[in-house]
Amino acid sequence: MKLNIIEVLDSLNKAQSVISPKIGMHQQQVACLAYRIAEKLGWSDEAKNRVFIAGLLHDIGALSIKEKLDAFEGDGDDVHIHAYRGAFLVSAFYPQPDIAPILYYHHYHWQDGKVLCGNPDMPMDSQLVYLADRVCTIIANSDEFVLSQIPDIKQYVTANTGSHFCPEYSEAVLELTSVESVWLDLISSDPISRIDYSYHAYIDISIDQLVNLACVYSYLIDFRSPFAATHSSGVAKTAEKLAELMHFSPGECKKVLVAGYLHDIGKLTVDTCILEKQSALDPNEFDIIKSHTYYTYYLLNGISGLEDITTWAAYHHEKLNGKGYPFHIKGDCMSLCARILAVSDVFAALREKRPYKEPFTKEKILSILKRMADSGAIDSNVVGVLTDNYPVLEDVCVQAEISARHAYDRLYQIQG
Repeated sequence: MKLNIIEVLDSLNKAQSVISPKIGMHQQQVACLAYRIAEKLGWSDEAKNRVFIAGLLHDIGALSIKEKLDAFEGDGDDVHIHAYRGAFLVSAFYPQPDIAPILYYHHYHWQDGKVLCGNPDMPMDSQLVYLADRVCTIIANSDEFVLSQIPDIKQYVTANTGSHFCPEYSEAVLELTSVESVWLDLISSDPISRIDYSYHAYIDISIDQLVNLACVYSYLIDFRSPFAATHSSGVAKTAEKLAELMHFSPGECKKVLVAGYLHDIGKLTVDTCILEKQSALDPNEFDIIKSHTYYTYYLLNGISGLEDITTWAAYHHEKLNGKGYPFHIKGDCMSLCARILAVSDVFAALREKRPYKEPFTKEKILSILKRMADSGAIDSNVVGVLTDNYPVLEDVCVQAEISARHAYDRLYQIQG
């Protein structure tokens, strides 16, 4: 299938913009400025596209908003950790292998070229992304109109050329300061739309590659909190197995798996302090949590080619009797795949230990599922398949959770 990778990557930035517009816009701004610098330097289309993608992804390893703000400021002894994590994550899903090293090194100072002696594998692209990152931080931290900031940008770049920035790249930025459109693009509502990336946007991707991409996205969704670290994996694998038991084709089962991995992408718009709250949510917090399914739909609906997967994922809190949320879909308007996701989500959530509850027993889980089916909330046929195959589905869910926990531990052990 053809997938617009720019739409996929920008879905993360749109999610972050809901919590922190400054952070969400930052990724777009860095991508846009990195592209313009590379363009000024006369780089090839492939090279411009490479730093553009790296700009969109450069802070992907900072999972929480606090980590992203720390990375944004670029200070502290731990500033490289998010870069190392980002390289680890990107190497697991992005088909272009030269993106991960750019992320790994994107906070290294130039040191009059000495950085290359100690890091011979460092791509020069990382130095360009670093320069774009720091300049965009200046813009975001100022209350002045962007064109009025040009003298400060010139002063900052000049003062740090050689020590922090590669002189050749600094010179390109200084030349761009006379081009107003470059800076006005950065503060537009959608900076990357100002770049013509259509030639490079679509990539050929197999269903297995899409599964792998969705799995890594589930890590970005869940790994912000140890309490939720295994949820999407458990839901995804349970849903896939249910689809298999209900005689779906192998390809359809994999699409259900993708929807399971992505079903909670809307939770990227929810602050971790709410996700990790150990007492009952107040009404306002519960309203915020409820919004995540709306944002799952909003974020996935912007990605061409994922139309079916979008509705399966986003409808996981809808109910057949119309009493779910956020769209109040009911009855025949909910596809069988969406119904499978809804049951899988309840099943996985009841099995999990959360700050406010212990895992439920098999008897209690089946009792709750039956009660929900009898009330017309979830599909009784899907619940029947789960009940008849409980040991198999429990084992599938457990193994998925173990795998996700191992991935979580590996990611947080990364120190460089």
